[in-house]
Amino acid sequence: MGVYYNPGNNSFAKCLKSKTFVDKTGLIQRTNSALGTEKSRIVVSRPRRFGKTMAISMLKAYYSCGCDSRDLFHGLAIESDPFFEEHLNKHSVISFDVQGLFLKAKSKNRKEDLPSFISETINAELAKEYPDEVHGNESSLSSSLAAIHATHDSSFIFLLDEWDVIYREEKCNEKLKHDFTGFLKDLFKDSEASHCIELVYQTGIYPIPKAEIESGLNNFSAYTMLDPLDFAAYVGFTEAEVDSLCQKNQMPLQDLKAWYEGYPFGSVGSVYCPYSVVNAIQNRKMKNYWGKTAAATVLTDLIHSADPRSLKAVQALLSGASVDVTLEDSGPDLSDLGSLDASLTALVHLGYLAYQEDHTVRIPNQEVADEFRKAIRKVKRQPA
Repeated sequence: MGVYYNPGNNSFAKCLKSKTFVDKTGLIQRTNSALGTEKSRIVVSRPRRFGKTMAISMLKAYYSCGCDSRDLFHGLAIESDPFFEEHLNKHSVISFDVQGLFLKAKSKNRKEDLPSFISETINAELAKEYPDEVHGNESSLSSSLAAIHATHDSSFIFLLDEWDVIYREEKCNEKLKHDFTGFLKDLFKDSEASHCIELVYQTGIYPIPKAEIESGLNNFSAYTMLDPLDFAAYVGFTEAEVDSLCQKNQMPLQDLKAWYEGYPFGSVGSVYCPYSVVNAIQNRKMKNYWGKTAAATVLTDLIHSADPRSLKAVQALLSGASVDVTLEDSGPDLSDLGSLDASLTALVHLGYLAYQEDHTVRIPNQEVADEFRKAIRKVKRQPA
């Protein structure tokens, strides 16, 4: 059992102990259906605190042959799936948090060398298991996987959390973005190892930016806040799930609905922010929990804008109205959010706005409306 290669199930075991645990193991059935197919490259984007890391923990616990998770999944929905036994702890998994490795690379003054840093870090673990095939820093990660596959006929599953951190936090660093895109393309599309990678599940806040799709990441299927498709039930908590939690904990559904619901996803209905629901039930108090997780400069920049159309849009949103918008399915170019439509697109992916089927956006709930008001106060305090 390693940190990155064939990790354990401790983090998922902790999730199961929560009194507010919601069974999302249906996601495993969905990823099982993609294994080894042309749709095996998956990128799921959703806002902060919408269960991204929990999903990664669950997938690690299920697929990794570095642990035994049979008891953890006992009684959960996936246990009744006919393919449950076939894939349970039967796969070689490589899982890493890109943000965590990015911070480690920065601390070692290797930020600009991030792709090599990631390869070296994972190769160090692979070399312990396969010393004849992996030779430390001498090989790229893709060549190491190809060598392992050639000798042992091994296939791999990749699970990446916060995969988009480079595009978010280094949005003006064109070289690093280009290099990281090349690293992903080499691993998951063009390299000698791509054929032995049977599933890639990446999750982050933003979908793949259009420029990166054109650069070679067009083999990924994207499931976003604009169009989550059959991943909709795994983006947030559904009303049925929240209602069940409310009944177990004797909490009023309507109060949680007003504060935390409001992201409409077709047949699934309108979903809730999981982090806020869990905190409200645990603390038995409705208030703004989600807003403490991160500052949105996109929101404050929009409010600070002197553009008359932007100011009118903000006023309409705060009044409870919907605003027409032209959005693109691919991720916004975060280095250039000069237009109102680009800013509104970014705010949808951040969770500050809900996108509706009539191609309009609105503020989803009381919690997010509170964030808008806080942002306005912050802008007013800034010197002219």
